[in-house]
Amino acid sequence: MVTAPRDMQQKDLRPLPELIRRRDGANDGPGEWRIDPCAAERGAPRTAVLLRHMVAPVQDFELDRVIRAHEMMHAKVSPGDRRPWMDRGIATGRALVCAEEARVNFLVEKAGFDTNFLEDGTELSAGERIAERGDWAEAVYFMACVSGTGGGNRYLTGIRRHKRAWGPRLREIHNRVQKELRRIWREDGAADLGSTRTSTGSTLDPAGELITGFFHTEAIAEYLDRLADPQDSEDEDKEPGDSDPRGGDVVAGTRPSGEPPLSRRDLNGQRPLRRSDAGSWAQLNVKEQNLTRHVPGGLGKKRIASNMGRNPRRLSRLLTDPQRRIFDRKVKGDGGVVLIDYSGSMSLSTSEVLEIMDAAPGCTVACYSTNDWDRDG
Repeated sequence: MVTAPRDMQQKDLRPLPELIRRRDGANDGPGEWRIDPCAAERGAPRTAVLLRHMVAPVQDFELDRVIRAHEMMHAKVSPGDRRPWMDRGIATGRALVCAEEARVNFLVEKAGFDTNFLEDGTELSAGERIAERGDWAEAVYFMACVSGTGGGNRYLTGIRRHKRAWGPRLREIHNRVQKELRRIWREDGAADLGSTRTSTGSTLDPAGELITGFFHTEAIAEYLDRLADPQDSEDEDKEPGDSDPRGGDVVAGTRPSGEPPLSRRDLNGQRPLRRSDAGSWAQLNVKEQNLTRHVPGGLGKKRIASNMGRNPRRLSRLLTDPQRRIFDRKVKGDGGVVLIDYSGSMSLSTSEVLEIMDAAPGCTVACYSTNDWDRDG
């Protein structure tokens, strides 16, 4: 058996971010990047696009190789300056950083690298520390950082050692982030998810300093912020008599039951929404109400075959219809759809909707809204 020399795995492999070209011109300047070696540990590698500075491991190990690919992907798709995005006030800086880690890891995997190697053993202890502190917000953000990597399961193991009920919620957050990235990839591909084209002249970016691919990161980051800071979800699950040991109400992260401050209802009711210059479609959730009211009659007319008339429109029925119904006649018919805007701005009551139904006999009546259906009659 022939083995490789020991020093073969110790050779330095310098990444070459100078070869990357971006649509926003962030890497078009002359000069060489400054590459500083570092250990293959979480928090050590980093990339500053505008400063043309990269810190990355340079040895010939599989973990080092995937980390180099991760930093090269940052140099290829990440914005050089996040301040314009933070100034928009849509997502916090912490959420933007963590959501970008999820997007970059996803793109690295699509480039052919095995992201299961992205773990350094610190994920387990990080999960334990976060859960022991009861820091639900950081638990959500860190879940996005390790989403799609080999460290995700170890992180959840550490979480469950102190907050067992948090595990299923955090895993669902991971699944939803990955599902959203796969949806974008399936519909628009890498050309959109990793695009560095600027949206110059749009209403969202008059200055032309925002790259279009990062809009997806911003949407996921906003989703993470909503999950990290649920406003009233803890009140939904609070039982009468539950209180804080100090005498106050139950607050996020301190519920005696040990449950996460995020309820399953909140988690199932929220998803990352795609943002673009042209707007976006929200998720359609269909709920059929109890059909207890029947409005007789018909709205509109339709044509049916007849053996009497003046205009023989159906001559083909001479051969197929024993009654030779080659004419048409009009009859009242059920059919049609009435769509009602039932959003909060319309302020429609149940009685007003029933009046609309009475005026549309025989039709299917549907309502749409971005709010819940828990209206007072």
